[in-house]
Amino acid sequence: TTITEEKKAEEYRKRSKEARWEIFKRLKYEPSPEQEVIHFADLEHLWLLIKLVTGGERAGKSLSAAREVMSRFWEGKLYWLGGQDYEEARPEFGYCLQDAQTLGLLENYSFPKEGPCSLTLTGGVVIKTRSFKDIQKIGMEAPDGIVICEAAQVTWDVVERCRTRVSASKGWLLLEGTMEGSIGYYAELSKEWAGPNNYRAKSFSLPSWSNHVHYPGGRDDPQIKFMEATLPEDVFLERYAGVPCPISQMVIKDFRNDIHLGDFPFDPNLAVELCIDPGWAGAYTVIACQWRGETVYLIDEVYLQGYTTEEIISICQVRPWFKNVRGGTIDIMAPDEHKIWEEKTQLILAKKLLIRKNKVEIEAGINRLRTYLKPHPVTGKPLLYVDKKCRGIISEWGGGRSPVVGGGAWLRDKNTNRPLKKNDHASKATYYMLVDKMGYVTVAQPVEGIPVWVY
Repeated sequence: TTITEEKKAEEYRKRSKEARWEIFKRLKYEPSPEQEVIHFADLEHLWLLIKLVTGGERAGKSLSAAREVMSRFWEGKLYWLGGQDYEEARPEFGYCLQDAQTLGLLENYSFPKEGPCSLTLTGGVVIKTRSFKDIQKIGMEAPDGIVICEAAQVTWDVVERCRTRVSASKGWLLLEGTMEGSIGYYAELSKEWAGPNNYRAKSFSLPSWSNHVHYPGGRDDPQIKFMEATLPEDVFLERYAGVPCPISQMVIKDFRNDIHLGDFPFDPNLAVELCIDPGWAGAYTVIACQWRGETVYLIDEVYLQGYTTEEIISICQVRPWFKNVRGGTIDIMAPDEHKIWEEKTQLILAKKLLIRKNKVEIEAGINRLRTYLKPHPVTGKPLLYVDKKCRGIISEWGGGRSPVVGGGAWLRDKNTNRPLKKNDHASKATYYMLVDKMGYVTVAQPVEGIPVWVY
């Protein structure tokens, strides 16, 4: 059976790839290497349902999106080009209309100066524009593919609704847009989907220089080089490379989805330690971690708003890893919660931490955490990994959307540079544990004037 399935998969890949290249050939479209990766990623990874593209200025996002639809039109019967309003999808529709005429497949079309547009191809395939301004009116159609144009301008609710629509037809979803200062759900998704995730999604960057019409020299085009030399690095990367950059006020800048994130399931042969930071309006955080040698794996989390300690404990007790819990750490400023944890679970939680409301102590905890995220000086690998289920701590470190209202990245005050007391719950819980277990990062006697950090 496995051999038969693999053979079918290879046949599908071959047939689909040949069909797409034939359409590109007839359209005289030669995708750049970056565009080619995007167009064929779903054949490389058959599990892939959602593609997210962050583009630089004049990168050709609209043309690439239209060619994605036209190269796959034969797979279904209905395709949407949608945006915050109808105007957002007009460029993509215009390219699709031109391509349909070039291919000799156009039966009829409607392309008014404003409002909805549609065209019908030979065989009854329909491509239409949609406005997502009112998500309640998205309708009950089940498109075989949806392109969300200028996706950074729509809300996450729209993306979820579109996912629901294509799930009925086992279709696909393409989001294309530009960075908005590396803040907001679109930039967060770009980082989140760069690594393993539960959405069957993958993110791509389409830099400006991939458009060889506007920048014939590619990456070495004089205009690109000029912009790189005259713009701040983060602005250049966002505006021309289509890459979200770490926010300058980010407290934890060392976390990367492609390095630290993955599937790290509970190992029943290892003990579990809990990292606890009680909270109410922000988030009550409990992180389950397991150690393998000197490396720690954050395997699961509870990250909720408006729950009491008793309720949080009840939630933890039904998790499969709870039977392996041998102890943990808790904020020393939460004596009542510490007592409840001891009484309810009979766990002995370490209380020797000295994490006080003191800037030096907080920074020391941050430094200890960052030593675990940075590559080890000997192995070249970090000492801390995070399971993709831990969305709370991932969001605090700038790797994705927060699971709670008002959540997000842990930032510093732009005037004082002090860490804000917001969106720091899982981060604090983690460095409580690391400091308790390993102590603070210290500086040994300098050798020829060079400080040596002791890990």
